[in-house]
Amino acid sequence: MSAVPSLYIHIPFCVRKCLYCDFYSFVPSGRSEIETYIAALRAELDLYREYLGGLKTVYIGGGTPSMIDNPILENLFSGIDEFTAGREIEFTLEANPDDVTPEKAEFWKRRGVTRASLGWQSMDKGTLGLLRRRNSPEVNRQAFDCLRGAGFGNISVDLILSVAGGEIESALDAIAELTPEHVSAYHLTIEEGTPLHRMTSRGEYVPRGDSDYLAVYHNVSRTLETLGYRQYEVSNFARPGFESRHNTNYWDYGGYAGIGLGAAGFIDGTRYTNTRDMKEYLRAAGAGERPVASSETPDRNMAMREYVMLGLRKADGFSADGFFKRFGVDLNSAEFSAGWAALEKWVRREGGRIFLTPGGRDIMDGIIGEIWDFLPESR
Repeated sequence: MSAVPSLYIHIPFCVRKCLYCDFYSFVPSGRSEIETYIAALRAELDLYREYLGGLKTVYIGGGTPSMIDNPILENLFSGIDEFTAGREIEFTLEANPDDVTPEKAEFWKRRGVTRASLGWQSMDKGTLGLLRRRNSPEVNRQAFDCLRGAGFGNISVDLILSVAGGEIESALDAIAELTPEHVSAYHLTIEEGTPLHRMTSRGEYVPRGDSDYLAVYHNVSRTLETLGYRQYEVSNFARPGFESRHNTNYWDYGGYAGIGLGAAGFIDGTRYTNTRDMKEYLRAAGAGERPVASSETPDRNMAMREYVMLGLRKADGFSADGFFKRFGVDLNSAEFSAGWAALEKWVRREGGRIFLTPGGRDIMDGIIGEIWDFLPESR
């Protein structure tokens, strides 16, 4: 049994669901359902007590955590306090701009939240309307100002880059003016079963083509770099010292506890996913049982491939020595020379690390697949 550095807490509630959202979320029946759920989260949190003695990051995501009223959220914060008191941790809360008020922002800051992840998604009215977002460009700015006014010195904003016809320049102008510490700029995946998927199938929505998306992605990357941001991961940019420690732990193949309806965790080499059935979740938490619906322990071969896949998302890749210590495989040995030689345009091995070139990032999935092909099946 080993302590994990990170804790993820899932809040499944939303005021309404966005067209593209594939995360497990729904509109609550009322205040009592939210209160009951938060009480169950506290009960589940206690079931992972033995793993939470060395927390370095906490992340409350969703869903929409920011929709929850302060008195109800206080019950959750007071449960978290036991594991974070006296520690300097990165504590992130996801916020929808529409929910942010001075009162909420000041409460979050006072209760230990150190980092706000603000879901702008766009500064283009047409794009926000298409995606059925509750926020507007004006509300995005107001929410940012509220967080700054409450004393938040670490704010991340999210941007979707791949909406056809959506312009990105207004978002880049806002970033230049407001100077958030972190930007997540990502490709919108059209997930099966979402309203956006059905719209796409009917021809009512046409996403950006690959070449168009790459042009936008490269423009955003260059612009953010000139503004003082470093691209430290495929979709993430930060001012020095403001990289997401929580997400970096994921990419480093680190362990984490996940609590809440549908949440996932990775502890002692085993990945688990909680039930998505609210009735079963409440029953299990109330009975002192972990509400796990499924679990899997990747074998060594799968673990090696996952380590490479996650590590290569980062700009500095992963440590060859770290890979050797974990799996007993020296990726710099002669047996892999031919494989690396075939990828020399896309992959670098320098300073003991293995990482993608900018061109390699553009075709990352294919490059990772080729590396998987020459990894050993067993030792």
